[in-house]
Amino acid sequence: MSDDSDFEDFDELIRQLDIFYKKLSKKLSKQLRELEDMAEREAASGEWDIQTFDKPGIKGIIAKRKFGDTKAPRLNFPKEVLEEEVEPLIDVFEDRRTLRIYIELPGLNKEEIELTIFDGKLEVKAGGIYKIIILPSKKINCEKARAKYKNGVLKIRIPKLGILSRQKEGTYKIKIE
Repeated sequence: MSDDSDFEDFDELIRQLDIFYKKLSKKLSKQLRELEDMAEREAASGEWDIQTFDKPGIKGIIAKRKFGDTKAPRLNFPKEVLEEEVEPLIDVFEDRRTLRIYIELPGLNKEEIELTIFDGKLEVKAGGIYKIIILPSKKINCEKARAKYKNGVLKIRIPKLGILSRQKEGTYKIKIE
């Protein structure tokens, strides 16, 4: 039987994700309008093809100048578009014996990644990314948690405890191989 607090945590997570998505959509729409306005005012002369794209984990704007227009000035993107934080893709799998978590963190060294487990949560600090993942099970063996980082993907394996076992209280750092 699950605690009501687990559902409240999940409901709060969904509310926070909804708020984040609305803010992100509003910000991207505003930036796209500004980019289109700039192109229309001929701040960037020449013929431009401006497209938006929205794929899982990747959102952005593509601005292409038509071929042969070599005298046109460079198009300067708004600073906010270039500095916007990227949310890593995360998959969490649970079976009878193990929790497996996969996080896409391209372009980092394993030394830049820090993992901590506390209170049924996994804290991820990597480059400019800070993320807390609520783990689907609190009966886990934090001392035997392992992580590997290869080709931009962080793989975390956390064994579950037996039915009669209890997790020791505390904070656990996970070493990355």
